[in-house]
Amino acid sequence: MGLLVLALFAFTAAQSLLPESFRNRLARSLQTQTTVLNVLYLMFVTAFVSFGAIRALVECADAWLLSGL
Repeated sequence: MGLLVLALFAFTAAQSLLPESFRNRLARSLQTQTTVLNVLYLMFVTAFVSFGAIRALVECADAWLLSGL
């Protein structure tokens, strides 16, 4: 998930360096795609939380199994 977050930060940084006219055009085009972007946002948040929960469960199960030996 770290690489995906890094890509989002890189996109944000890169677009802030673009000329204002291009940024405005990008903002207008993104505003027309709000439904798609909301679905993508929800999918990202769900994947992020799921990944963290599964990783925590795996680590807890591993620690529990090792402490039983």
